[in-house]
Amino acid sequence: MISVRLDIILLLMLIVVLLLVSFSLYLFWERAKQLRHQERVQYYIEANKQQWFLMLHDIEPFSEQWIPCKQHEYDAIEEIFVSYIQTLSNPSICNKIYQFANDYLADYYRGRLTSRHWSVRMNSLYRVCDFQLQSLLEPCKQMRQRRITREEHYQLLKVILMFEEELFLEDMIRSPYEFAAYEYKQLMSLLSQDTLQEAMIRSDELLPECQYALVDVIGANREPTDYSYLKGLLQSEDQELRIRALKAIYQLGVAIAITPYQSFLSSEVWEERLMVAQLLQRLPYEQAAELYKKLAEDDSWHVREQAKRAIIEHENSIQDNQPKKGSNRHEHRNPSSYAVLR
Repeated sequence: MISVRLDIILLLMLIVVLLLVSFSLYLFWERAKQLRHQERVQYYIEANKQQWFLMLHDIEPFSEQWIPCKQHEYDAIEEIFVSYIQTLSNPSICNKIYQFANDYLADYYRGRLTSRHWSVRMNSLYRVCDFQLQSLLEPCKQMRQRRITREEHYQLLKVILMFEEELFLEDMIRSPYEFAAYEYKQLMSLLSQDTLQEAMIRSDELLPECQYALVDVIGANREPTDYSYLKGLLQSEDQELRIRALKAIYQLGVAIAITPYQSFLSSEVWEERLMVAQLLQRLPYEQAAELYKKLAEDDSWHVREQAKRAIIEHENSIQDNQPKKGSNRHEHRNPSSYAVLR
């Protein structure tokens, strides 16, 4: 057996204990420093939030003494500005915040965009959008030359969309990362109508999740001119895309002819039959009556309920429009309106 001297074992144990104690003291010191910093931030906010209110509302003039120079001042002013932007919709106040940030905070965030800490870089990217720091567009674009995370790339797309929307679509198509449908939807909902039209033209280049988001946004926007694009998607082999296109067409609220949707009445996908049952509401009831009766016997409970609801609503509307016995159609009519109707 290999014998180990007792003094060596004790020395190793002592080293381990010292390392653990040192690490614990370091964590304690970092935590204490963080708490002191947060206290200074909160003290600044409580002491100066009224003054910032007066300056942002043009009640008192701005002076250079409010230009931050210490870390806690930058963090406190950032917190004040973000609270205003997220809770107010006053363009005048927002413009003052944007102007101050571009004049006095841009260099601060420029340096933080190259931080080795991911959280610092992400926070800076958020503030570029929050404070509309257009002067940081190029430093943001240069970040793509380094290895960046999926979250950073997504936020960079928002920056490009804000300041160079004409380049956004190309950047998104070439993105090395895939995003969830709800993330694509957040981006698509910010697009102008011109860029949306370009996205429709280039939709074959988009990933499926992005196509779904595009269709959802088109439906939410309710632009009747987008109907032809949605109608074309009904020929897609992608089942999810067809369902979303049917839903978007319903949301547009445009009058339809039943012919393009006839085949969906016998679709094997119950969601497609359900959406067609909803679309039938865009037709005069007389044209849709037989189709409702057919759908009222559908295998899917959801489809049956939709069809039965439409039939019941039609029957109720007929009863409501029938004149009641003994009612006087001129009763309660004021003299002036009676004279006009007569």
